[in-house]
Order: sequence, then structure tokens, then C-alpha cells
Amino acid sequence: MVEEAEGPKPVAFVIMPFGEAFDQIYNLFLTPTLIDAGYEVSRADDIRSSRNILEDIVRALVEATLVVADLTDSNANVYYELGLAHAMGKPVILLAQEIDELPFDLRSYRVIPYKTHFAEMERAKKQLTEIASGLLDGSVRFGSPVSDFVPDAAPRSIRAASTPEEGEPGFLDQIIALEEGFESLTGVMEKIGTGITRVGEATSKTTARLQALSTQPGGAPMRQARALVIGLAETLSAYAAELGGLNDEYSGHLSQVAGVLESVVRAQRPRTDEEWDQLRSYLENLNALEAAATESLTSITQMIETLRETPPAERSYSRARDRAVAELQVFVENIQKTVSIVSRARDIGEAKLRSRAG
Repeated sequence: MVEEAEGPKPVAFVIMPFGEAFDQIYNLFLTPTLIDAGYEVSRADDIRSSRNILEDIVRALVEATLVVADLTDSNANVYYELGLAHAMGKPVILLAQEIDELPFDLRSYRVIPYKTHFAEMERAKKQLTEIASGLLDGSVRFGSPVSDFVPDAAPRSIRAASTPEEGEPGFLDQIIALEEGFESLTGVMEKIGTGITRVGEATSKTTARLQALSTQPGGAPMRQARALVIGLAETLSAYAAELGGLNDEYSGHLSQVAGVLESVVRAQRPRTDEEWDQLRSYLENLNALEAAATESLTSITQMIETLRETPPAERSYSRARDRAVAELQVFVENIQKTVSIVSRARDIGEAKLRSRAG
């Protein structure tokens, strides 16, 4: 929790669809989390004035320190207000109950998927607290399509944020840091892939033994079958717990990569031949990372489908299966964000190369 400073508190303005379900998200998730992070919190229906509602929203956006946009259900008004916030140069945190609801190009910015399930909501609260608090202490940077591609035409606040700070690492250092961050992500992918292989082999072995037992008469095979299913449940439960930790580790690396990427956006274009060569090498490495992420996404999706097709069995197995599926879905969302970040990083790098040619 950020210590309260003297003077007015920073304001977090929330833009989201209206309705009872979203009222609960606002009142039980967003408001207490942002207050704990040090903000005053409001949204459009908190404003009481005789002005036009659009005027109220525009004024609220102008005065906001942070904008939180829930893009769940792809509400047209929310997207319009998000566009205004980006044009104003406001730091924006994007939310969505399903990452697939977000346009691909927006997934590379500060985005938090959330679920209404308690455990998943706690994860989202942690991420929201870290990003919102990071804005106040200067440890988290924000970008937008405006700051990426037309900083010279952006509001002064964006142009200032796009200027490298004194003492900030140089372009070559930033590119190396970004490559190291991507290597960390690849390392976690490999760990998760190894776990998927291990669970897949255990599942296949157990299935084969169950099929063999099904051909035997009597009650003993049934007891043996139950023991096999319980054993598989223990394996799956252990993997779900391991995967939860890896998901948190991956999210941490992904947040760091996003921060370094914002620094690359802020950095001046390369100046030396070494920096230009490093940029070209970096762009080539992005292709390898994207291929690894896509391959990982395919294997995880197949595992989710396999687990979902498993018929209801012993209760402990059903619980372990559901938990593993939930964690695998979280990782799918992380991979989808990674692919979007890679695409954004490539676009920025290629734009810098084109600037040299021009």
C-alpha cells in the first residue's frame, strides 16, 4: 500500500459498461484495490452535475492520474472513451474477463485479465495493485499507440514521457535487457512444456492401465482402478500448483519486458553501426520467440481439450483437473499477451530501421 502523501490524492477514473454485474466488479474489486494503492476512485455514474454526460467524462479523463478501462463485452462507449484517454496521453490499465475480447494490438499494453472466481480475482488484484502503485512511484511506465507511432503529434505529456531520462541506459543496453527478458519468458515456457509432457505421459499410462483393468472381472480391479485415478489426481494436483507458481513467475517477467519495451520506445534511434546490427539481430530473435510461443500455445490448448474431455471420475481427480485447466487457461492468456508484445516490439524496431533508410 502506498503511503498517503500531503495534498490531494491522485485520481483513478474507471471506464466500464454499466449493469449489476459490473457494479459488483467496480465496488468489490476495482474501488478497494485502487484505494489501497493510494487513489481516489470514480466512474461516470459517480459524477453529479447538470452538464452533458460526455462533457463530464471528458473532464474526468483530463483530471485523472490513471484511467482503468474494462473492455469486457466490447462496449462501444468504453472503447470511445479509451481512445480519448490514449489521445490525451493518460496512463491506462486495460481489463477484460477474457483476453480474447481484446483486439490483438491492445494486448501488448498494460492489460489484466480477470475472472470472478475468488482465486483468480486475487491474482488480478495483485497485478492491479502493482501496476497502479508503480505509476505513483515511477517504477512502471505506460505506452499507447500514440506514443509508439506518432509521438511528435501527441500531447505534450506523451512527448515528455517519450523523452529518455537523464542517466537512463542507452539504446543498446535496452535492447539487450529486452532480449534477456524474452529469454526468461522462453525458460518458463520450457518448464511448463516439460510439465505438460510429464502429465500427458502419466495420463496415457493411467488410461492404459484402466483399460486393462476393465477387462478383468470382480471387485478387486475396481479398487485398483480407483487407486490409479487417485494417483493421477495427485500428479495433476501437484502440476496445477507448480503451474500456478510458473504463471506468477511468467507474469512477472512479462511485466518487466513490457517496462523495458516502453524504454525502447522512449529511446532515441540507434546511433552506431553496432547498435544498428544489434537491432537487426534482436528483430531476428523475435521471430524465434514468436515461433516458440505459438508452439507452446498449441500444446497447451491440446492439453486443455484433452483434460476437458476426460469423463467425471473420482472427486479428487475432478478437482485437480479443473484446477489444472484453470491454470493452463491463465498461461494461454499470458502467451497471447506475449505474442502481441512481440508483434509490437517488432513494429517499433522495424520503424526505427525504416527511419535510418529514410
